Amino acid sequence: MASDAHVLAQQHIWAAVTAQYKNQVFICTNWDVFTWKSTWKVASEVYEVEFVAFDEFDFVGMMKQKGNVWDEIVEKEWTIQD
Repeated sequence: MASDAHVLAQQHIWAAVTAQYKNQVFICTNWDVFTWKSTWKVASEVYEVEFVAFDEFDFVGMMKQKGNVWDEIVEKEWTIQD
């Protein structure tokens, strides 16, 4: 689920100024439900890149071939610099 900054701000103000709700926890959402699987197609259209359906895309297989890339990232980003 997602929330929008305006909805969240209104909820915070309401909770802050309503004495009977002092020190209580609230979950704020506007109940927009989405999945990343359905979002990628829309994003590919917006950015004009080819969309590959998840059931056609072997992410694990592709990442297995990228071991050297991950090693370079780890060496660059996780090596303690003197």
